[in-house]
Amino acid sequence: MKKPILSIVCLFIGFNSLLNAQIESDIIIQKYSTLDQSYIELYTYIINPYKELTEEEQRNIESLVVIRDENQIQVAEKYLYCFTQNTSTDLLDIKRFQLDPGEYSVRVELIDLEDINLYDDHSFTINLKPQDSTSLASSDLLLGFESSNQLDQIEKLSVPIEPMVFNFCRNQESMLSYVELYNLDQYQEPVFAGYKLLRLISQDSSELVFKKFEKLANEPFVPLLVSFPMEEILSGQYILDFELIDKKSNVLYAMNRSFDVSNAKADLEYSMSYNMDFENSWVQRLNNEELDYALKAIFPRLSFSSTDVVNYVLDQNDIKVKRYFLFNFWVTESPDYPEEIFNRYMEIARAVDKTYQGSLGYGFESDRGYIFLKYGKPSDIVSVEDEPTAHPYEIWMYNHLEETNQTEVKFLFYNQSLASNDMILLHSTCRGELSNPRWELELYGDDPNTANINPIDGRNANPGFNRRAREYFTDF
Repeated sequence: MKKPILSIVCLFIGFNSLLNAQIESDIIIQKYSTLDQSYIELYTYIINPYKELTEEEQRNIESLVVIRDENQIQVAEKYLYCFTQNTSTDLLDIKRFQLDPGEYSVRVELIDLEDINLYDDHSFTINLKPQDSTSLASSDLLLGFESSNQLDQIEKLSVPIEPMVFNFCRNQESMLSYVELYNLDQYQEPVFAGYKLLRLISQDSSELVFKKFEKLANEPFVPLLVSFPMEEILSGQYILDFELIDKKSNVLYAMNRSFDVSNAKADLEYSMSYNMDFENSWVQRLNNEELDYALKAIFPRLSFSSTDVVNYVLDQNDIKVKRYFLFNFWVTESPDYPEEIFNRYMEIARAVDKTYQGSLGYGFESDRGYIFLKYGKPSDIVSVEDEPTAHPYEIWMYNHLEETNQTEVKFLFYNQSLASNDMILLHSTCRGELSNPRWELELYGDDPNTANINPIDGRNANPGFNRRAREYFTDF
């Protein structure tokens, strides 16, 4: 069994994400070689492990790493991460494992020891090829960002790097690419590294954003760290192509990495670069408060990257910028009648705000308000307030959703806190929305009999008098 030859734990501030039904984590595996051995670096990233802890509480997350080939387990290591309220950072744990050439399955299990319903599970298959000093080879392509956190101990060529987790680049000024090249000394002629950043337009087409070339030393080991400007890169899906080419432009070696970009500043500047005449449009009549209200009301209709842009616009608090964005949004939605469509939508948004307003935010910021503005008025609603041992709940049914091309789509909301009008989404059958196979157990969480159900793989609550949520959800 191979033992880890490096174990580094470092902390840095990451995404502002919420823990829901599982531990939110990402695992990155990078393959490397030296002259006489192969190894992998395994990065474990956990979001907000300290969230909602009191001063007295401690959160313990256990990690089990199992690496096995076709014959036997080669690595079985267990680690414990401890967090308190004072942690206030995301977790990045880096471990290095030396392995012989071959094919391996890698599994990383994370479980919250205080609540075993919170877990995450990652599985991979990796192939470490035998080293051949006569053949051109490379490590995996590592993407990341230069880290300013003094606790960060991940370094490549003396540069502290924060790996790109979730294949996601968000509002970054630059991006780093690190790769190790092996056996370039086999070539007598000059060899060049070529980079191309491509933005995907559709499944079959892309556009070149920029390209970069660098002449390499003809040596056995060449580490290559390259920085790319990202400040003006628009939000979208991207591919970074990496090639080794000779002086005749023959491709000697190639690989790529795909990732997503969200860049609110670049998107906003791009939208404002159009010479649209909006000086006499309806947005000029909206004051700052009305603009904020209208911008928040369109969140349900935005893509993920566009929500970043709106948050950026609201944070800037520039009334001209707000008017630009709102105008461009509705001109895109309806080029011929933007003002009419805007007024009609805001009439619905105000009604939704009034109907679903609770203790937090506007009514259209609640779960029910958000779903209403995103998918429209439900075809039918079942509302239950007095079912024994159940929290008050509603089931919304849509005969057909154009957005997902589904029929008989259902959403279940419940009032866990019993606060006035504060219902949250518990489960749905809609693609892309919350799917919770344990919804029935949570809905009847106050029933003492529910506590006896297997906490790991239990799904349905025990039958009970007048307990009809499952019936409503299945047959409604």
